[in-house]
Amino acid sequence: MTATQPVEEDLRALKTAFRRLIGAVGGLVAASACVRVSTSQLARYYDLNDLGTFPPIDVVTQLERIAGEPIVAVEQARLTGHRLVPERARDGATLAAEVAAFARAAGEVPAALCEALADGEMSQAEADAIGAVAMRLAAKLARVTVAAEAAVSSPAAPAVKGEGAPADRRPLGGDGGGRLSPRRGRR
Repeated sequence: MTATQPVEEDLRALKTAFRRLIGAVGGLVAASACVRVSTSQLARYYDLNDLGTFPPIDVVTQLERIAGEPIVAVEQARLTGHRLVPERARDGATLAAEVAAFARAAGEVPAALCEALADGEMSQAEADAIGAVAMRLAAKLARVTVAAEAAVSSPAAPAVKGEGAPADRRPLGGDGGGRLSPRRGRR
């Protein structure tokens, strides 16, 4: 085997990520209704006994759009030594909103683990479900990171304590043509 050939463990990780993606969109029937391949073909794409068959990139992309999270893309990034982070929020989400969303979701991973272990055993389906919950939580944490970066790089953001205002900020009056009084606004 050469360095360019994928190892079996990596192929299995990609198949498992695709299985989680199928689960995130509602299962095989729901997924097949949204893409150009059948339920049986989708099942082959995540079959761990068929390491030679993988989904086309357009199918993965469509399903990730529907799921609202790049489950397979995150795994691909991990396998190549990278980390996938979302672009800046397009909906104007603030840092506080992203932190709140992360905080609300933070308990889902331990809750899923406790539920899975309640009977003293963990099935593959339960392990996959925990993995899916953890992936969603990781995506929320990545959004917090992006929102934090945006909050301190925005010209409208307040200066970070101990760092003065960024060079691209204008004086309080906008273009420097006026000053603000602490009590009365523009003079």
